[in-house]
Amino acid sequence: MNRDGYNKSIWENVKFAPQNTAYELEIYDTVIVGAGITGLTLGLELQQRGQRCLILEQQNIGFGTTGGTTAHINTFFDESYDRLISKFGEDKAQTIADHAVKVPEKIKQIIQQHQIDCEFDVCKFYLFSAEKNRTNN
Repeated sequence: MNRDGYNKSIWENVKFAPQNTAYELEIYDTVIVGAGITGLTLGLELQQRGQRCLILEQQNIGFGTTGGTTAHINTFFDESYDRLISKFGEDKAQTIADHAVKVPEKIKQIIQQHQIDCEFDVCKFYLFSAEKNRTNN
């Protein structure tokens, strides 16, 4: 699968090599769909907690959202906290917020622990709206 755009992700330039191993006789506690940063991090975390995990990926590892972006890690969500509170209640929204700010440090620990050669960096971000009525001055 090719992406639009001039620049090519390193994941896109890797030849796709599907592995069609039969897993029907195996029993897994968790099946994760997607082998990007989120799926791989979740799989590692669950395995460290004793879960047997199977990670499914349609293309190459890191090809989806991870490969189609700068692979940045957000500490905020597409949903506003007001909307999270109305959907899940204040306690759960607070739990989501508390965990979100821990994600970059968790990724950094994984990189160090497994000696992953990458250009991980913590940097500032700017959140803006294209709609004037949704901005705060």
